[in-house]
Amino acid sequence: MNDLTHLNQCIAEHWLGPLQKNQFQYLEAIRVCIAKLNHSTQTLHRVANNLSASLTTCAAVPVELNALYLNYVRLAAKDIVAGFVEKWIETGLDWEQTQWLARIDNQQLKRLSEQWEGPIMHFNTQPFIEGAALHPEAAKEHARAYITIIIQ
Repeated sequence: MNDLTHLNQCIAEHWLGPLQKNQFQYLEAIRVCIAKLNHSTQTLHRVANNLSASLTTCAAVPVELNALYLNYVRLAAKDIVAGFVEKWIETGLDWEQTQWLARIDNQQLKRLSEQWEGPIMHFNTQPFIEGAALHPEAAKEHARAYITIIIQ
């Protein structure tokens, strides 16, 4: 299993619980991250640099999922800045997020992972559930077009 598929599986299972066989097969056909970072760089910066006194680590924070996602998009952001633009499509990041993520250090990433209230990424479950429920061949085509779903 590649890193993207593993990340997508962790994201999907966080929202949906254990995946059914058809959902996992659908997941394997998707070539982009199924979640999107919908937060401004200003907000991310404030939390990463511990500028918000109200944020605290609590049991409800999915620290491992946040860290896995942030590590993945940070490495992708570094690749994008280096000229590998296909990672841009894969992650759905905007340019400002890409530049900011490419520069954050491990401590900032750790703070974001631990102090964000809930998952740091957004996952729209409905297109995933509907795509996985299609006939296997149709599901593969739907999965290949997943990029159009997360951009909207």
